[in-house]
Amino acid sequence: MFAWVDRSDPTLSFVNPETAGVLPMRVLLAESPDGGETWGPFRNVDVRPEVGCAVTGPVFALADGALALPYESWKEYHDPSPGNHVAWVRLSFDGGETWPEKAIVATDPDGRVFYWDQRIARHPDSGQLVAMFWTHDRELGIDIENHIAWGSANGREWTIPSPTGSRGQHCQPISLGGDRLAALYVHRHDPPSLRAVVSDDFGRTWRRDEEIVFHESGVGTEPGAAGTRQFEDFWQDMMAWRFGHPRGVLLSDGDLFVTFYAGDETATSMRWVRIEQ
Repeated sequence: MFAWVDRSDPTLSFVNPETAGVLPMRVLLAESPDGGETWGPFRNVDVRPEVGCAVTGPVFALADGALALPYESWKEYHDPSPGNHVAWVRLSFDGGETWPEKAIVATDPDGRVFYWDQRIARHPDSGQLVAMFWTHDRELGIDIENHIAWGSANGREWTIPSPTGSRGQHCQPISLGGDRLAALYVHRHDPPSLRAVVSDDFGRTWRRDEEIVFHESGVGTEPGAAGTRQFEDFWQDMMAWRFGHPRGVLLSDGDLFVTFYAGDETATSMRWVRIEQ
């Protein structure tokens, strides 16, 4: 899956500093017949009528064999309205050729709380889904605790998101087998770092006393992370952050292989770490 952004006008920032709307975007899909060695052409996934749509994770298979595509919608670049953010899954029943059905994973009808960058994992036995969110309170002007929601095995029904007990940003759940679940998340506020924590009951409680820090940022407090921030300014701060986006997979030996970006004012690189269980 790919997020295509129209950057044909270099004078425009990705996010409109006045409206917080985003440039025109498309959701693109490409398929590989040989495990990633070669790829077919991009094709557009029609997610209308939603606009400002960004892919939030890879396509994955549901328990019934359908495919699920996680994405989020926002608003167009010049839209002055407050906006309505929604986390979705689109469903395909023909191997990704068409995506006729969709389900809401999370949204706040009042438009105050934003459930950004959903990351989804599947229970290896029951097929139950779990989604974790970077959660922002627009009225308070701050990130609040990461939230979590549980979904039915067919992806159509979801619980109302609830707080996890830890404040952060991008948060990826990884199924470790049975009810065990790991969460990789960004701790943007002081001390700035990337962290991992484990749950033994599929995300309902967490072993906070055993949480580990797998990256410490040495560049100080990140822009906009020290306190409250106007919403439009907060979106611009995101462009200047110097670490984040942890993504991980479970290896065959039970370890976690995690990638992320990190750097300073002069350069940013992709990095990895291996976490032993």
